[in-house]
Amino acid sequence: MHHQFLIDNEQKKHGRYIFFFNYKSIFNYFRKSTLSFDRGPDLYGLLGISRIASNTDIKHAYLLKAKEFHPDRNIGNKQIEEKFKLINQAYAILSDPEQRQIFDEYGYDHVKYK
Repeated sequence: MHHQFLIDNEQKKHGRYIFFFNYKSIFNYFRKSTLSFDRGPDLYGLLGISRIASNTDIKHAYLLKAKEFHPDRNIGNKQIEEKFKLINQAYAILSDPEQRQIFDEYGYDHVKYK
């Protein structure tokens, strides 16, 4: 993310600083599709969380999604069962800091849990 600081002596005295951000880069950072052909499924989108979510947010989102897509609640639906497995994988990857970093940098194909 690129930013500039414009500070003159008057602003230094009063502790006021003006920040200019490159909004296009911020927008591109947070804009992710749910399926990228080169990176696999977007696990953040699957759980409905942002890429900067805390471990508590990840766990809370996982519990809600696991309850919604649990096979015992949707008996006989194979699509729901596959989505439930992917939700479990998403939680296992995103709750582990090392696996999360690997997923963020290299994508789904490079993480250990499959």
